[in-house]
This record gives sequence, structure tokens and C-alpha cells, in this order.
Amino acid sequence: MLNPEESLVHASLVALGAIAGSWLRFKTINYYSRIWSRRYWGTLIVNFSSSFLLGFILAFHSDWNDSQVFSSLVPLLLVGFLGSLSTFSTFIFELLEIIHLKRFKEFGLLLVSSVFGGLIIAIAGYRLGYK
Repeated sequence: MLNPEESLVHASLVALGAIAGSWLRFKTINYYSRIWSRRYWGTLIVNFSSSFLLGFILAFHSDWNDSQVFSSLVPLLLVGFLGSLSTFSTFIFELLEIIHLKRFKEFGLLLVSSVFGGLIIAIAGYRLGYK
């Protein structure tokens, strides 16, 4: 349990990370929506990037478990930055939009590639960071 001072520091770190992560998500999705006709490619890129970084950072957690530096990085990077960079609500919205347009093959491909691809990429990040 965090004391009030630690709690305020952690909340501030989460907020700072969230500002940076949501800004980067916004810029990335808008950039790729100009390149590709389907907006979800940008969402897929930010979600895959977040998955990779999550795995990579967590690989260090096993080595830095008691580190004060790592305990500050968790709220800043994992909760704040990666939490707001990845976007589950946008992903769900885009899936619903594809269903509404009756593009069922595209729906299945996006769903499977996002979920399994994200997991595979997180594992790759973990393995790369753990070595």
C-alpha cells in the first residue's frame, strides 16, 4: 500500500505517461489514416508497438524487481504511456464499424491478427529484453 505522498507521485507519473502516449497514438493513427484507406491500420500499429514495448519492459522487471527506478517506471511507462498508447476502445469501435459495413472477412482478419499478433509481438519483446 502506498502512502499519500507515494500515491500522488504515482498518479502524477501515470498522468505524464498518459499525456505522451495519447498524443503519440493520435499522431500515429492520423498519420497512417492518410496513407491507407482503412483507419484501423494505425490502431493496429500502435497496439502492436505497445504490445512489443510491454513485453520488452516486463522482461527487465524480473531483473529489476526490487529497484526503485523500475517502481517509478511502471506507473509512467506501463500504466500511463502504454496504457494510453494502446487503444482497446478504438479497436472495438473499428471492429463494430466493420461489422456494420458487413465486411465479415475483414472483421475476422483484424480480430485474429490484433489479438494473436499482439500476444506474439509482446512475447517477442519479452524475449528480446530478457536476453
